[in-house]
Amino acid sequence: MAVAEKDSAPRTPSAKPQAAKVPAGKLFALGIREDIPSWMTWGLGIVPIAVLLLAWFLVTAGAAEERIISPTILPSPLEVARSFPELWFDRALMRNLMISLGRVIGGFALAVAVTFPLGLLMGSFTRVKAAFSPLSVLGAYLPIPALVPLTMSLFGTGEWQKILFLALAFITDKLWATVERGLFPYRREGR
Repeated sequence: MAVAEKDSAPRTPSAKPQAAKVPAGKLFALGIREDIPSWMTWGLGIVPIAVLLLAWFLVTAGAAEERIISPTILPSPLEVARSFPELWFDRALMRNLMISLGRVIGGFALAVAVTFPLGLLMGSFTRVKAAFSPLSVLGAYLPIPALVPLTMSLFGTGEWQKILFLALAFITDKLWATVERGLFPYRREGR
């Protein structure tokens, strides 16, 4: 017995999907993978951010002695906004951001140079996968902060250590995902 389709009109690639209309009684009801209008997507996305900002304001309101959380641990939103000019001009925020961005790009490039070919080989050849699977599974579940003492003891505390730490963090996170998803997710048997 054929199952009736919810929408009998065939969809074409050029046809735009229409926004779902929410009945008044179902405004707060949940449905599994239901279509919701874009205004509701935006609204529901803003609510957690607003709640987080409100909580931040509430726990840092008042004089320093009366606060729930000390200003040395968590400054108020206004204190953060007031300190921005000092950070930008006196403490060279942009220069330090560029240095950090360079480290991240260097670590990512090094990780891609290792992960992409190794993941491609592991995804293509079962013997290579069998050889590297124990290390990649271990790395996938390794807490990233555990790599800090390892990289410091092996590479010191200079720039190279920071780049290699980021590269190892990317490698341990992405290698197994590269192998499992592969470049060709729709492989067929017999090819």
